[in-house]
Amino acid sequence: MFILVFLFLGGVSSSSEDRKLCGFITSPDYPETYPNNYHSTFHIAVPDGYHISFTFQVFGIKPSERCTSDYVKVSADDKELGRFCGHRRYRSHPGHRSFVSTGSQMEIEFHSELITEDYEDSMFYQGFQAYYQAVDNNECTPPHDSDGTWTPPCQHFCNNYIGGFSCSCRPGYELQSDKKSCKSECSQVLFTEKAGIINSPRYPHTYPEDLRCNYRVRVVENLNITLSFLEFFDVDEQQAGGCPYDILKVFAGGTLLGSYCGRRSPGMLETHSHEVDLVFQTDDYGENRGWKLRYTTGDVDCGAPQSIYNGEVRYLSTNHTAEARYSCKSEYYTLSGEETYSCSLDGRWLNHKGQSEPPTCKPACGRTTLQSTSRILGGADARDGNFPWMVLFPIESLGLGGGSLISDQWVLTAAHVVQDNPEPRMRVGNVKPQHAKDLEGKRVILHPDWVVEDADQRKNFDNDIALVQLSHRVEMGPCVSLVCLPGEGEGFSPVVDKRGYIAGWGKKSDTQKRLRSPILQYAPIFVRETAECKASEKTDQAFTENMFCAGGFGKDSCGGDGGDPLMFEDQSDEVEGKKLFVGGIVSWGLGCGKFGMYTKVQNYLDWIRETIQKVELEEAGLNIETVKIC
Repeated sequence: MFILVFLFLGGVSSSSEDRKLCGFITSPDYPETYPNNYHSTFHIAVPDGYHISFTFQVFGIKPSERCTSDYVKVSADDKELGRFCGHRRYRSHPGHRSFVSTGSQMEIEFHSELITEDYEDSMFYQGFQAYYQAVDNNECTPPHDSDGTWTPPCQHFCNNYIGGFSCSCRPGYELQSDKKSCKSECSQVLFTEKAGIINSPRYPHTYPEDLRCNYRVRVVENLNITLSFLEFFDVDEQQAGGCPYDILKVFAGGTLLGSYCGRRSPGMLETHSHEVDLVFQTDDYGENRGWKLRYTTGDVDCGAPQSIYNGEVRYLSTNHTAEARYSCKSEYYTLSGEETYSCSLDGRWLNHKGQSEPPTCKPACGRTTLQSTSRILGGADARDGNFPWMVLFPIESLGLGGGSLISDQWVLTAAHVVQDNPEPRMRVGNVKPQHAKDLEGKRVILHPDWVVEDADQRKNFDNDIALVQLSHRVEMGPCVSLVCLPGEGEGFSPVVDKRGYIAGWGKKSDTQKRLRSPILQYAPIFVRETAECKASEKTDQAFTENMFCAGGFGKDSCGGDGGDPLMFEDQSDEVEGKKLFVGGIVSWGLGCGKFGMYTKVQNYLDWIRETIQKVELEEAGLNIETVKIC
């Protein structure tokens, strides 16, 4: 038995990835004479996405009438491409012709008969050598033997690449899940502004085919919508009339107002409704450019801009495109938010970010006229403007206390000062109490972990902090403003040797008979090691992480200073000018002029902010009056 030599790199394979891109096929024993009485079929397979080009390079097969004796037959795509025999001078010789398949497989059939005569003549025929190669299919063009019924693989654009193809769509369409068809999505588009622009997809270019668009306009009930078609109107129509191909339907309040196509613009349509639907449908053919319209509800009027606390807004008009500018009433407030707002088409005042919420005027904090070069030995009289946030609690029967304004409606103080006084009276606005203005407190909020007990028996001042809400807002000015709260970082912590300022109306010494000083006193003091303070005086009072020690050397808070602030300079880089923040609250001491213990405010920032926010949210919408101190 004879064996066929099959010398090509491809072949039959169950996996497209394993199929080779080129190879050789030869007759058995090539280049020697091929054997007699032999028949075999060779299968060529290349990867999917390719077709085969097959070429005989050497050909010498014994000739016969119609190649019925010895022959080579080439087949592909379920049809015979040719049967060949002979040599170069024989008419059935394939020459150097290439045979091309449409698919990725081809069959080569070789046949030789049993020789009974002319054996020596058959020895002159050495068989054949052929070469095949995989050729990339261009799926995006019709095959060379197309009979005109070829269907493109993609609805819009076909993009050929080696081994395959991909589809893409015209602008205005999206490729569907089959990765071949395209569809434009413009259904259930909603417009709710008082005026706007609507146009067909891709306007002013050709609108997509096979559209089902629905544009819905919904405005408030007391407005009527007017449609004004702009520029050109171009929707496919039938010459005999009617709109069987593409059509724009206008519905007002659910009733059909009109159906439109062709090149004649509908012009202006008064709908007499606050609800309009535009339904635009197209077929699968056409090169028309569509339509564009403006809908309006009359002149857009945004009304007066919203007013803000402690600020004002200026504007010349309330019509569309008008501008409004916000500012704060004085230098003692800072504007938080955008300054300029414009009247938009939907009747709202919007800033450049598209936000309608107006800005706020927040009181500036920490402003002081105190000079950094001030040198005080044991204390000194304060001047107006040095500490304009200082609050006095003139509680003659309960002793004296103080606090500091941290907002235009909140005072920060010590819990032991106000624990027995749910509606305290206060004075603010002058270093001399008799010239200060009265304030009323309507709510006292003690820290939830503060233990209320008799002052004479107290051994633990942990969590000695409280908030007092005022019955009226305080207007900021040259004689009254806010002290800043500390920040979160280490730069706001009361570290040892850090200098601060203590201020209050308390006694100047233990021997002073008067309950308070006639003028606000202040002094610079330094933060000390807590261990040093504990060792300076024998005491059974508790020392906790919520306290720190400061003072000594004759500079200290004294009786009547409970709740007063210990203030530090803000040294952060972004601060311009001298600003003070409250780092501590006078809590208890080891004797006047010695060391004092202060509540560490930084430990309570979350409680302060959350408490104020909760109360003010509960009171949102209430008209709280503002009192002017200066």
